[in-house]
Amino acid sequence: MKAFNIKTFFKFMLPDAVSICGIFLIGYGLFLFKPWVSYSVVGLLTFIYVLVRTNKIQKIDVRDILFIGGLIALGYGLYLKAPWISFSVCGAILMLSGYIMRDSK
Repeated sequence: MKAFNIKTFFKFMLPDAVSICGIFLIGYGLFLFKPWVSYSVVGLLTFIYVLVRTNKIQKIDVRDILFIGGLIALGYGLYLKAPWISFSVCGAILMLSGYIMRDSK
C-alpha cells in the first residue's frame, strides 16, 4: 500500500469521494421525487462506477447489455400484470442462465 500523503489523497482518494458524494446527492434529490426512482438510479450509477473504476467495462459485450435490458423489460411488463408472475419468471430465467454459464468439469 502506498504511503499516505497529500499527493496520494488528491490523486486517488478525493476523486472517488467526490464521485460517491455526487451519486448520493443525486439519489437524495430523486428520493424527494420518488423513492423507487432514487434506488434504481443510485444502484445503476454505483454499478457503472464500480465497473469503470475496476477496468471491467471493456469486458462487457453488447449481448450482456441486451440480455439485462430484455430481462428488465420483461420483468417490468409482467410486474404491471401481476408482481408474483414477474418475480417467478425472471427468477427462473436468471437461475437457468446461471446454470448454463457454469463451468463444466
